[in-house]
Order: sequence, then C-alpha cells, then structure tokens
Amino acid sequence: MVGGKGLGARTLRLYLPLGFFLVAMLFPFYWMAITSIKPNRELYSQKIMPLIVHQPTLTHYIELFDGTNFLTWTYNTMLVAVVTTVISLVLGVMVGYPLARMNFPGAAIVAIGVAATYLVPQPLLFIPMADIINRLDLGNTLSAVMLTYPTLLIPFCAWLLMGYFKSVPRELEEAARIDGATRFQAMLRVVLPLCTPGLLSAGIFAFTLAQNEFLYADLPDQERGAHGAGRRHHRADPRRRLLLGPAHGRRPARLDPGGHHLLVLRRLLRRGADGGVGEELGAVFVADLALTRTARADRRRRANRTSRSAASSASRAGVRGLSRRRMMPR
Repeated sequence: MVGGKGLGARTLRLYLPLGFFLVAMLFPFYWMAITSIKPNRELYSQKIMPLIVHQPTLTHYIELFDGTNFLTWTYNTMLVAVVTTVISLVLGVMVGYPLARMNFPGAAIVAIGVAATYLVPQPLLFIPMADIINRLDLGNTLSAVMLTYPTLLIPFCAWLLMGYFKSVPRELEEAARIDGATRFQAMLRVVLPLCTPGLLSAGIFAFTLAQNEFLYADLPDQERGAHGAGRRHHRADPRRRLLLGPAHGRRPARLDPGGHHLLVLRRLLRRGADGGVGEELGAVFVADLALTRTARADRRRRANRTSRSAASSASRAGVRGLSRRRMMPR
C-alpha cells in the first residue's frame, strides 16, 4: 500500500506534468508533418478531423523540389548563415574579450554602446544600410547580406561572450603570462578553450538569427538566385497567399530549429560548462589551496623549531655562564 501511494503521488506530481509539456512541445512538429502530407481538399475542408490524415500524399514535396529552386535558395541561406556566424564570432570575441578582461579608459562607455547598438530596431538601420549597399554597388549579391547581418550579430555575440570571459579566473591568464605567453596566446590557449560552451551558444544563436532574418534580405530589386528559402516562399505569390502544404513541407526539409530548443541547448551547454570546466577549475583551486595550506604549515613548523632551538641554545648558554660564574674564585 505504501508503494502504491508513492507511485500514485509520483505519477500525479511528475509524470502527468511531464507528459503534458512533452505533448505541448512535440505538437507543432506533428502539425507541420501531417499538414505537409495532406491533400488540398483536406486542408480546406471543415468537416474532416484536422489531426488525422485520411489520404496522405507527397505532392507538396514533389512540387517543392521540382517546381521551384528550393535547393538553390536553401544553399544561399546556409551559405549566408555560416559565413555571417563565423564573422560575428571572430569579431565578437575581439570586442568582448577586451571589455571583459582589460581595464582601459572608456570601457564602460564602449560596453554600453555595444548593448545600445544591439537594441536599435532593424527598421531604423534598414534605410541607411540599403543606401550604403547601393553606394558600394553590392546590390543583387549575397555579399550584401553577408556584410549587413554582422551589424546585428556582432553586438549580440560580444555581449553574450563577455559573461563567459568574466567567469574565467584571472589567475590562469596571469600564470600563462608569467610563463612567457603573450596576451593573444593566453586568450587563444587558456581563455577560449574554457569558454567553448559560450562560443557554441553564441554560434548557434547567431546562425539561427541569420537563417531566419527577413528584413535585410527582402530587397525589392534582388534577383532570383540571391534569395533565401524563406523569402522566396514569401514572395512567390504577389498577394502573399500560400498553400499550407508547400509552406509546411519546407520546414521539415530545412530542419528549422525552434527558439525553445535553443534555450534548452544553451542551458545544457552552460550546465556542461559548470560541470566540466567548473569542476576542473575547482579541483585545481582546491589542490592549490591545499598546497598553500601545507606550505604554510611547514613554514610554521620550521619557524617553531627554529625558535625552540634558539630558545634552548640561549637557555643552555645562560646556564653555562651561570655555572662558570659560580665556579670562579671570589
């Protein structure tokens, strides 16, 4: 009876809420999957149960891959996202590391400027960015979006990496500097390996933001080959009306990650950083502390022995002097 009550309470408190949230998280993927294989008459019919597929079909996928340049658009999207992510990570490290590890005049102002740049709305930057791109004669090219996306991603990566850089103890970097490493070598060989979870988090977020970005890619004079996957589907019909089947058939093909999965992944990466690097650093500091305490105890023992020997020798010398005085004839 006690075991039955414990199992019922555990089911009520753990398994039921867990099952509810699991269904809630997986339902959008199920909806996209069944919508992509439904025929059009089932999509628009109000008399059919929408959660069940009665006559599955692959017409939407065939139309997507054979009737459009979806593979070219996906390649453009992936290329722009990867190049933009690499540029943003490199420049984000170059911006975030000095702000987190170095003290120089105006560091606080620069940090506030980085945050303010990230908080500026995109529509305010869209017109000047378009004017700069036209002046540089980069219209109708992928280089245009490769240069404009980092303007939003670099402040984001720098601000995110600053917290990871500040979590690394300065003693490790100072030890590397004492051993002869330059500041760049200390950053490259000591700080960056310890901040690998932060680099992964910033890279995943930057890649997702670049992949899903729409405003800068939605230039009216873009040619057909320079578009991304999402933007071409949006502009395929002048009235912005799409069939649900092809639109949802695109999502399983792109493997578009959701925002909540990135939050979970970032939490796991941060936990991995705390559990891996943190435990290693903790072990190093504990060992260092133990060695320091041992060295201090040894010094105290030696000092006590020295003082005791000095006191004993002084007392012996005093006793000898007193005995000699007594033995001297008066």
